[in-house]
Amino acid sequence: MKKILYVISNSRIGGAETLLARLVERLDRKKFEPHVIVTDAIGPFHDRYQKAAVSYHYLATVPNKRAAIASYARGKGIDVIHVVNHIEMWSLAALSAIPVVASLYMDLAQPGGFADHWLPKARAAMQSLAGFVTDHEANLDALPPGPHVSVIKGGVDVKQFKPASKTRPKTVAWVGRLSEGKGADLLVPLATAMPDHSFTAFVSEPGKFLGPDVAKHAPPNLRLVAGATDAELAAALRRHRTFLSTSRSEGSPVSVMEGMASGCCPVARAVGGLPALMAGGVNGILYAEDAGVEGIAEAIRLARPRIGAAAAKAARAFSLQSMAKQHEDLYSKLC
Repeated sequence: MKKILYVISNSRIGGAETLLARLVERLDRKKFEPHVIVTDAIGPFHDRYQKAAVSYHYLATVPNKRAAIASYARGKGIDVIHVVNHIEMWSLAALSAIPVVASLYMDLAQPGGFADHWLPKARAAMQSLAGFVTDHEANLDALPPGPHVSVIKGGVDVKQFKPASKTRPKTVAWVGRLSEGKGADLLVPLATAMPDHSFTAFVSEPGKFLGPDVAKHAPPNLRLVAGATDAELAAALRRHRTFLSTSRSEGSPVSVMEGMASGCCPVARAVGGLPALMAGGVNGILYAEDAGVEGIAEAIRLARPRIGAAAAKAARAFSLQSMAKQHEDLYSKLC
């Protein structure tokens, strides 16, 4: 039995947090024992991590988090430390003398934003890692070579997120935080510009960032849904013709994969890992990085059921089982 310690900064609802919860839940318990440490902010996934992991700890009030994590790992006989999107913790390898795997679910190849802040830190810490996982091929070009580098996409429950026989025309689903980074500021202008379309935004943490503004100014054809479970989201996506991503920076987001698996025609900005995810436009519609409301609306109007069907077929490769197996194979190489 190999012990894996997962370290993540928060338990809020987000792409990386969702992937970690699903990975811990699907890990083969005959071979691996998962432990989870959240270093900073507590959120809705707190209970889910606590239920899925053998041991769960929350370190917000601990002053020296690195030393505490290293001590815990040594004391519990941890075989691999897996750090998720938390570059400050990559140095745990030196403190604990335990192999560290790092997952990075963000776009480091795109200038500005995350890249400017995180890329220098990632480059400096890369050589201390035993393994590196990203969901975005272009990140490999932005970082120096490292051992056991893997591109792992997925985390979609394809048994739950699956297409229906029919979808409603002119229906658009959107999933994410109501922040500018996710392009939530475009929801009201898009719905206003397309009164013949019905928009549904499935939002996490609706009270943060742009939440009040979007809710206040939403036209009648824009509906906000907060707190949907996976089952509720899967059922809703099957009824929509189009899945819209307005993110300004992305890796290979699980929300888009879930839209694809549900048979929606994905429409997304051509940034990060999205062009590769959508096979350059074969399995979806890409709009220009600098597109405004008019350009995005034009892309939405191109959505067709046949593209959604192709997207659903392609999304089978992004299953939870495949994602978990690839991580298990990586851990087996290291311990």
